[in-house]
Parts: sequence; structure tokens; C-alpha cells
Amino acid sequence: MEGTLTLDQLKIYKKYRGDPDSFQRSASSKEAGILSGDAWALISELTGAMFLVQSHRATDDFSQNVLVRIKRSCDSELTINELQSISNSDWFLKR
Repeated sequence: MEGTLTLDQLKIYKKYRGDPDSFQRSASSKEAGILSGDAWALISELTGAMFLVQSHRATDDFSQNVLVRIKRSCDSELTINELQSISNSDWFLKR
């Protein structure tokens, strides 16, 4: 399921606040073409893992693996920063 996440994909994910039902109901065809279901799932998985790491609820080994996956999955440092921003956002923390 690994792939290259882009800033555009994360912006769409953020627009729908990580709610896949809202995305399915309301996304334009252009947005649906940019953000696949596999990419959505990867973003959800990585943001959840980042939250565990940032809140010190993960082992060192898990934390290292998450970092490797994030670097392998994102196309740029800006994308990594946006992924981190999502995992720290109020709406994400309230899910």
C-alpha cells in the first residue's frame, strides 16, 4: 500500500477532516482523481502512527519504523510537515 503522498492529496484529506464518508459524498471528480482510496488509507494510518509517536505512546522501534515509512511515503519535506500538521490538528485529536 506504500506510495508517494503529495501535498495536494494532504490538502484534500485536510479539507474533509479525515472523514472518508464526507469525502465520498462531496468530493469533486478532480479531488477523487487526486486522492485514491489507498492514499486516503495511508494518510490515515501514518497520521495515527505519528500521533502515537508524538504523544510518547510508542516504542522506540515503532517510532523508527514510522519515521522510515513517512520518509518513504512522502514526496517532499513539505508533505511530511503537512502530515505532522494534520496529526496535531484539533479536528484530528477529537476523532
